[in-house]
Amino acid sequence: MNSDLPPTSPAETVRRHAGLVGSLCAAILGLLALAVVGAGTTGCGTMGGPASGAFASIQVSNRTPAEIRAATVAVFTEAGYRTIQGGPNDYLFEGSGSRLDNAAYGVFVNGSTVLVRFKASLVPLGAAGYRLQGNAFAVRDAGDAVFEDEVRIGNLGRGPYQTLLDSVAARLQ
Repeated sequence: MNSDLPPTSPAETVRRHAGLVGSLCAAILGLLALAVVGAGTTGCGTMGGPASGAFASIQVSNRTPAEIRAATVAVFTEAGYRTIQGGPNDYLFEGSGSRLDNAAYGVFVNGSTVLVRFKASLVPLGAAGYRLQGNAFAVRDAGDAVFEDEVRIGNLGRGPYQTLLDSVAARLQ
């Protein structure tokens, strides 16, 4: 034992260590929260996303673009989305955002809610068929020519949309 140090009571030693442990835990939790928010809002290309670089995708073979479009519209309609527009190889669906979407992207001042917009496209792959791919966006003030704000949903939120596209693939088999 070093005699140069002032004697401290056991209670003082515990308080000192508790303060250090608490500060260290707060710092670690803060960094973890920052990493999760950063990955969720910017997307992380290494999180096992589709090889196409899209948010969610499936590959379809032995089907025509018309059959793929019909199946895609049916699946999204059954899931509560509206078909907004679309060309022969581009689809746009909108649905109501969840409570989590409203919490993450909502505007709380005027009580408006968030819509979820899924933009899909059908990409020809030659003999391999087609890739149906898309990205999801949270939309605040949808339809407002001045204030509409579209924010891309990060790859951590891709699960529900990949599930919808997987349902399209299952319907086409």
